[in-house]
Amino acid sequence: MDCKYVLVRDTHSGDTGTHVGYGIAVVDHERVTISAALDLSSDETEVADLVKKCNRLKLSPIHFQDVVEDFLS
Repeated sequence: MDCKYVLVRDTHSGDTGTHVGYGIAVVDHERVTISAALDLSSDETEVADLVKKCNRLKLSPIHFQDVVEDFLS
Protein backbone atom coordinates (compact mmCIF):
# COMPACT_ATOMS: atom_id res chain seq x y z
CA MET A 1 0.00 0.00 0.00
CA ASP A 2 1.34 3.41 -0.97
CA CYS A 3 1.13 5.73 2.03
CA LYS A 4 2.72 8.80 3.57
CA TYR A 5 3.35 9.82 7.16
CA VAL A 6 2.46 13.37 8.22
CA LEU A 7 2.96 15.42 11.37
CA VAL A 8 -0.23 16.20 13.29
CA ARG A 9 -0.53 19.12 15.72
CA ASP A 10 -3.32 19.12 18.31
CA THR A 11 -4.21 21.45 21.14
CA HIS A 12 -5.48 19.77 24.28
CA SER A 13 -7.28 21.43 27.17
CA GLY A 14 -7.58 19.95 30.62
CA ASP A 15 -7.70 20.74 34.31
CA THR A 16 -4.07 21.89 34.28
CA GLY A 17 -4.41 24.15 31.23
CA THR A 18 -3.81 23.88 27.53
CA HIS A 19 -0.89 22.18 25.79
CA VAL A 20 0.13 21.40 22.23
CA GLY A 21 0.85 17.80 21.34
CA TYR A 22 2.34 16.34 18.18
CA GLY A 23 1.54 13.02 16.60
CA ILE A 24 1.65 11.13 13.32
CA ALA A 25 -1.03 10.24 10.81
CA VAL A 26 -0.70 7.67 8.05
CA VAL A 27 -2.48 8.83 4.89
CA ASP A 28 -3.06 7.18 1.54
CA HIS A 29 -2.42 8.77 -1.87
CA GLU A 30 -5.76 10.62 -1.60
CA ARG A 31 -4.76 11.95 1.87
CA VAL A 32 -7.38 9.80 3.61
CA THR A 33 -6.22 8.90 7.12
CA ILE A 34 -5.48 5.20 7.50
CA SER A 35 -4.24 5.35 11.08
CA ALA A 36 -3.05 7.95 13.57
CA ALA A 37 -1.26 8.27 16.88
CA LEU A 38 -1.98 11.64 18.47
CA ASP A 39 -0.25 13.57 21.26
CA LEU A 40 2.92 11.47 21.25
CA SER A 41 5.08 14.35 22.47
CA SER A 42 5.13 18.09 23.05
CA ASP A 43 8.47 18.17 21.18
CA GLU A 44 7.65 18.94 17.54
CA THR A 45 11.20 18.26 16.32
CA GLU A 46 11.28 14.82 17.91
CA VAL A 47 8.04 13.73 16.23
CA ALA A 48 8.93 15.42 12.93
CA ASP A 49 12.18 13.42 12.85
CA LEU A 50 10.20 10.20 13.33
CA VAL A 51 7.83 11.20 10.49
CA LYS A 52 10.82 11.80 8.19
CA LYS A 53 12.32 8.43 9.11
CA CYS A 54 9.02 6.59 8.47
CA ASN A 55 8.74 8.21 5.04
CA ARG A 56 12.40 7.68 4.15
CA LEU A 57 12.21 3.99 5.07
CA LYS A 58 8.77 3.61 3.43
CA LEU A 59 7.38 2.04 6.57
CA SER A 60 4.45 -0.25 5.93
CA PRO A 61 1.30 0.79 7.86
CA ILE A 62 1.28 -2.76 9.24
CA HIS A 63 4.26 -1.82 11.42
CA PHE A 64 3.06 1.66 12.42
CA GLN A 65 1.74 0.73 15.88
CA ASP A 66 4.97 -1.12 16.69
CA VAL A 67 7.00 1.98 15.81
CA VAL A 68 4.71 4.14 17.96
CA GLU A 69 5.08 1.76 20.91
CA ASP A 70 8.87 1.77 20.53
CA PHE A 71 8.87 5.58 20.36
CA LEU A 72 6.89 5.84 23.60
CA SER A 73 9.08 3.40 25.51
